[in-house]
Amino acid sequence: MANPNFKEPHYYLALSYYQIGDLDNAIFQWEEVIRIDSFDNTAKHFLNNCLEEKKYGRETLKHFNAGYDYYLKGEYDKAIEEFNRSLDYNPEFEKARQFLSRSYYQLGQMDKYREERKKTTELKVSSEEEKAEEYYKLGYEFYSLKDYTVAIEELKKALDIRSDYPHARYLLAECYFRLKEYRLAQVEYERVVTDSEINEYTDDALWGSGWSYYLLEQYEEAARRFSKLLNDFPDSELALQARHKLGKSYFQGNNYPETIKVYREFLEKYSEYQGEEIKEVYYLLGQAYLRSGKYKEAEEVFNNLLSFFPGFELASEVKYYNSLSLFKENRYEEAMVQLEDLISEAEIEDKKKEEAQYLLARCLLNLKEYSKAIKNLESLKESLKQFEVEDSLLEKVSFDLGLAYSRQGDKEKAILEFQEFIEKYPQSELIESAHFELGKDLYDLKKYKLALSELEKTSTDEALYLRGKSSEELGDQEGEIAAFKELREKYPQSVFSQEAYFRLGNYYYNQGRYKEAIEEFDKIIQYFPQSPLLSESYYWMGWSYFKLADYKKAGEYFNKVEEDEENLSLGQRAKFMVAESWYNLKDYQKAREVYEKFIEIYPEGDFSANAQYAIAWTYLENKEYEASVKEFKKLISIYPDSKFTEEAQFRVGKNYFLSGNKNMAKAELEKFINLYTKSDFRAEAMY
Repeated sequence: MANPNFKEPHYYLALSYYQIGDLDNAIFQWEEVIRIDSFDNTAKHFLNNCLEEKKYGRETLKHFNAGYDYYLKGEYDKAIEEFNRSLDYNPEFEKARQFLSRSYYQLGQMDKYREERKKTTELKVSSEEEKAEEYYKLGYEFYSLKDYTVAIEELKKALDIRSDYPHARYLLAECYFRLKEYRLAQVEYERVVTDSEINEYTDDALWGSGWSYYLLEQYEEAARRFSKLLNDFPDSELALQARHKLGKSYFQGNNYPETIKVYREFLEKYSEYQGEEIKEVYYLLGQAYLRSGKYKEAEEVFNNLLSFFPGFELASEVKYYNSLSLFKENRYEEAMVQLEDLISEAEIEDKKKEEAQYLLARCLLNLKEYSKAIKNLESLKESLKQFEVEDSLLEKVSFDLGLAYSRQGDKEKAILEFQEFIEKYPQSELIESAHFELGKDLYDLKKYKLALSELEKTSTDEALYLRGKSSEELGDQEGEIAAFKELREKYPQSVFSQEAYFRLGNYYYNQGRYKEAIEEFDKIIQYFPQSPLLSESYYWMGWSYFKLADYKKAGEYFNKVEEDEENLSLGQRAKFMVAESWYNLKDYQKAREVYEKFIEIYPEGDFSANAQYAIAWTYLENKEYEASVKEFKKLISIYPDSKFTEEAQFRVGKNYFLSGNKNMAKAELEKFINLYTKSDFRAEAMY
């Protein structure tokens, strides 16, 4: 042969040898063809046919091939005739007996089917291991015929003989899976992994186990199996699918951070992949970002999905969720533009259109365009009632309609909407919010008893605050204090707790429970350093310490009171009480300095006369009688109408007496006796 690597001569030689029945030379020539061209499937077919003819006989193969053609056409009776003729020539031709039994199976002749299968087993089996293999083959055949129940019976027989048989156990798991017996399937998949060393089925079994757990809604377990598959078999043909299902398992299990991590890795690793899974990866990644509160990232992913796959079957949903991302970012105008476009699309489903209309109304509500929001919500409410859709959306629309009326200031209509909502949806997740909003609107209308009856059905911080305020308006101090106690216990750092601490502090102060009062006022200082009640809290803490005779602490807190436009009077009183604290500490010089500074700042203040009176006493306490006389005279001169003038006149005379100046004492005391005929000091003055 001029060129031994030219396959056509070998090809035609093989056919020629076959035609004259020279199988050995035909086989040799087919092998040469395959050596030259290993992808020549026709040559492989003819080679296998020659080998079988050599082993089982030409007539055997002739009738088998005729039977196989009938089998493929579904003409099973004719197929049986040919398979039987094939077996007449050679009873040991297993393939003919296999398809003979299958033909009986297809015709429902199960007795003959089993008889042929038994003959096959008798022909081959010589040991327990071979018997197990035959049961496995029989199980596989039933599996191929989609008779999974019978396949399971045969596979169990194989496993009873040989428990460590991964081929049979994996196929058993597959049968259970096809029957949707996912729990049983999972057990068998798991045993393929745990009962045997790593084998050709291990990665498939991990996949099957993970998918079974997924279908059983045990997403955490599913994720563990898919993760193990990826870790142990990174080069498996199932790796892409496993990564996709891993992300899906995390998503269904509400583990959004891991979903994001897995799908970001997926998009990086398979950047050129364009299979169907890629669309769902983008979709679930966007959803995971959205549910994680990462709205900017969600928007980006949804936009990419719409850009890369404009024909995506869930495009309307993606547009809706993209709008929702904008809504969550408080980008209401942008969200409205997208929602209006989505609503106008002809192909959008009614349900998604209604959800988009509702979100549009929410945008208007948040933009404080209450009239437009009310118009949209009323229209949507009527539409939903007309078509009798599921209550979940109608429920939210009804609630938000009440909210829109309330925010607009139409409390009466808001009350009617919330009352209707409460009556219609007593089991709603929004029921407590409805009771609260109804109670709040009633409070705003000064219907305090009715407000209380609604507010008592919820225990949010603002609800407890309004319960306390309603009780206060009704003169129910016990109810007020109970509500404020519950508020500060449940929500110690809520903005509404500021007033609760303050009211409780005043309550304890008025009861003489000064230590408890201090604890309440101190919470305002601790939790709310910018509170508008801060100065008053310092002031009342000062008074509480003053009442406890802790004058040093009292002075410290009085000193912290700031004077501003809202607290002019409070600031004056606090400064005066700083001096009073020094006075009670018997530091008369320091007290006098503060009193004098007070009069300098507030010469006509409410407590200026008190300060002047106290200055005179600081000298008197130190028995500096002349200085004391001078200050009392100043009091009489500057503040003649003061409540202290009478006593000041008496003290002038008495101080002269105490200093030994009898003449001046007599003159001043006589003046006092003549001026104040009914004074409590008159008897002492006359004495």
